[in-house]
Amino acid sequence: MTTAQVEKAEHQVEAPWRALAAMMVGFFMLMLDTTIVVVAMPKLSADLHADISTTVWATSSYLLAYSVPLLLAGRLGDQFGPKRIYLIGMAVFTGASVLCGLAGNIGQLIAFRALQGVGAALMAPQSMATISKIFPKNMRGRAMSYWGLVSGAAILVGPISGGLLIDAFGWRSIFFINVPIGIAGMVAARRLVPNLPGRRHRFDVPGILISGAALFCVIFALENGDTYHWSRITDSLNLFGLRTGVPVSVYGVLALGVLCAAAFVVWEAKNKDEPLVPLGIFKVRTFSAANLAIVAAGFAITAASFPGTLYFQVGRGMTPAQAALMMLPSALVSVPLAPRIGKLVDKVGPKWPAFSGLALFSAALFVRHFLMTPDMSLVVLLAHAAWMGASSSLMMSPLAVAAMQSLPPKYIGAGSGLFNTARQVGSTLGSAVIASVLAAQFKSQLERHSAGLPADRRAGLARLDFHHMTAGKGAEGFVRTVTSATMANALLWPACALAVGAAVILLAKPRQR
Repeated sequence: MTTAQVEKAEHQVEAPWRALAAMMVGFFMLMLDTTIVVVAMPKLSADLHADISTTVWATSSYLLAYSVPLLLAGRLGDQFGPKRIYLIGMAVFTGASVLCGLAGNIGQLIAFRALQGVGAALMAPQSMATISKIFPKNMRGRAMSYWGLVSGAAILVGPISGGLLIDAFGWRSIFFINVPIGIAGMVAARRLVPNLPGRRHRFDVPGILISGAALFCVIFALENGDTYHWSRITDSLNLFGLRTGVPVSVYGVLALGVLCAAAFVVWEAKNKDEPLVPLGIFKVRTFSAANLAIVAAGFAITAASFPGTLYFQVGRGMTPAQAALMMLPSALVSVPLAPRIGKLVDKVGPKWPAFSGLALFSAALFVRHFLMTPDMSLVVLLAHAAWMGASSSLMMSPLAVAAMQSLPPKYIGAGSGLFNTARQVGSTLGSAVIASVLAAQFKSQLERHSAGLPADRRAGLARLDFHHMTAGKGAEGFVRTVTSATMANALLWPACALAVGAAVILLAKPRQR
């Protein structure tokens, strides 16, 4: 089948909106599971008799297994058709959810969460690729707006639904809830998503291995650097049960990842057959700019969410559920805005909506820096959350449209995998950076606010640290003040990242034809 015939067949889908709705079920599940487990950490640690540093791997293993195969998953969709790979991914994800719910110890849970991540990786690129193929160009903005809405809603709903399920039914329920949703999603996708033709490819095995090693090392180091205090991981690397005597540090793993990434670029440039990532894709300037911007957006959303949650819980004394509800206006604004933003993108193109969203979100975080005080009016903070929701809606889906709409059909699968990988790397980078920033800021603010106190009081407060911010008798008011200042200053990092993303989009020139 020629390229022209494929494009014609792809646009002759009778009910593209039904197909989109069916695929959004799986996309919602995989995004939900990036956040829902976080609130279960204390319960998991107690019930499975594991310390917190080990329990954290229930999240880290999912993120690693989700991030590393994304490039390959995009190419698999190109080869075998996105529907087939999507259904395989959802089956793996749903089956792994059952196993997670049945896990008898922390080791099993970590392994099954990794299997969940593999299923998520197979699903993630297929939704974007399908949108790009079944919707004509003048409808993709609206379609991508719902894609962005589902992503944002899942991240917001995760902590709230997780808390409610754990309180009512225990931690296993957060995995079992995926099973009926997954089965319904597979039935819907099988019936409603069209069988789009694939294109034959030769798999770039060296590229797959080198890129996998690069992503694994970089994401492992960034995700777990704070756990190991950015120092030594082990005194002797253990390979297949054999102790090698080789010490391993976080920076060593990160450096290895960077070297593998450089080797991957060199290999892809020399590979004249069918590289995993055709480097010619980056000659499409709009695609390159959108990927840089989505790294900034992923960084900012992750880096801003943690300080926001801690501000409400520690700085304002709220419960986790109450803290999550403080962001409810964000969702209430995003839902009705999504289709309108989609129509705007279809009308004027993605550049100016994306730039406006990045710039407005950056401005919102700069303003929130001044609003994060222990006694700021909750009405003001709720109204500000609505501003953030509107900015986020204006940012995410136009970036996806900008990336995918600019690509020729032969690059759709690779482009979708790259865009999802860029977003995930940005999120991981945001998580790593903000953890270090918060620890450093807390120490700085603690010293600053205790400078005028009596020596005995300073000595008592000096024992506080970022990981035990509520500790210490009579220190609650002081800790709230220090926490509020810490979180406020931390928001300047994601605000600056978004400003850089906005500048990238503003300066990007359209694809030269």
